[in-house]
Amino acid sequence: MSTWPRFLLRAFALVLLVQVAMAFLTLVLMIDAGIPFQILPFSGFSRNSASPYTFTLAVYVLLICVLVVVGQMAIIYSVLRRPISVVQAATAFVKALPHRSGGRLEIEETTNVRELDALIRALNATATRLESQDQALLTGREVEQAHKRIFETLASGAPLPEVLTQLALYVEQMRPALICSLLVVDSTGRNLVLQAAPSLPEEYNANMRVIPIVDGVCCSGTAAYRCERVAIENIQTHPHWGEHREAAMAAGLVSCWSEPLFSSQHELLGTFVIYQRTEALPTPDEFALIQDAANLASVAIERKRTEEELHLAGMVYSASTEAIFVTDENERIIAVNPAFERLTGYAAREAIGRPATFLKAERNHPELQEEIDTALAQHGNWQGEVWSRRKNGEIYAESLTITAIDDDEGKLRHRVGLFSDITEKKQTEQTIWLQANNDALTNLPNRRLFRDRLVQDISRAQRTE
Repeated sequence: MSTWPRFLLRAFALVLLVQVAMAFLTLVLMIDAGIPFQILPFSGFSRNSASPYTFTLAVYVLLICVLVVVGQMAIIYSVLRRPISVVQAATAFVKALPHRSGGRLEIEETTNVRELDALIRALNATATRLESQDQALLTGREVEQAHKRIFETLASGAPLPEVLTQLALYVEQMRPALICSLLVVDSTGRNLVLQAAPSLPEEYNANMRVIPIVDGVCCSGTAAYRCERVAIENIQTHPHWGEHREAAMAAGLVSCWSEPLFSSQHELLGTFVIYQRTEALPTPDEFALIQDAANLASVAIERKRTEEELHLAGMVYSASTEAIFVTDENERIIAVNPAFERLTGYAAREAIGRPATFLKAERNHPELQEEIDTALAQHGNWQGEVWSRRKNGEIYAESLTITAIDDDEGKLRHRVGLFSDITEKKQTEQTIWLQANNDALTNLPNRRLFRDRLVQDISRAQRTE
């Protein structure tokens, strides 16, 4: 109906009003002619007698109304014929469809109904968009689950090769045409060491076990040296694969690209290597997948290295023969090592929370603490000898080193103190001094001490003059 001009619709409504008016006129004329009708000879017009032509006129008007009705019915049929045929065709098409939910409407030919064909195309376009959205949602869920499994493996304390192997399998599951391997920089910083390659032959892995970080050595060595992505479409013809070309061809590898891995401080950690068995360069979707996997690998490698460094620092902290204490910005102890407990007699729970000066003995000179604070403020460290008191009250001499640790804004964050008992050393030094300056028999000062004191007195007298 929307294709009909508006004026035709208005004309149709006007004809309908005319038809109603003519029907009303016919009714008036028939009543005027008399019911039942009676035909009389013409005897002139009279106010009290109906005209002999009144009935005839009424019949004519009635015929006209019938013709108008027939015309209207024809118009209505011509207007509704197309929609009715479309509905009938759509009903037959729907009945013939297989019973299934979702997906496109697969038809071999058109229905010869323009509106229905347009509706089918619209539905198929919508179905295609929904399928793409469903696939993207499914892929997102798979990626999320893979990330969760990898982080759970990492959090469980699994070895780094196990975590990287799981990451390589995740990429190969998402893109079956890709073959992955991961290499990590060794302790020297000059070589890459293979850590995971679950889908590559063992012979090839043995050949690629250690790769020097040198420009022009495979994809990995070049990518690590340049700190940028390197892609090689054909291993057989590329000069970077000189001594490793035969091993790659024996493994059926044709193309390769390598993504360098960096820490949060942009330190090189390793490379993520991708192989294919056909000549190919990575697509944007594959690059996005590899970049995501490379980020995960960087997190895993950096975390494992941090854990190893913390473990080593903890071993050194616990095994050190020197007593160690750490204070907060308010100079209250927050951590001590086992040597501190052995040397002072205080357990960790007894020392933590107390000020670092609680061990100091009264034998220290009054300006000691001010001297320490000044040195820490100016130089960040202080070293010297102080007297301290053990838990049992025993006073002992210690060699103390204090270092200030500031945050990124230069504000004091911690102070670390290292000290050891030098009481025996001090006693030995005192004994040696007495033996050198006192008579062994009478314990009186000898000539050496007399000479030393005389020189000091002379120097003092010269200064006063």
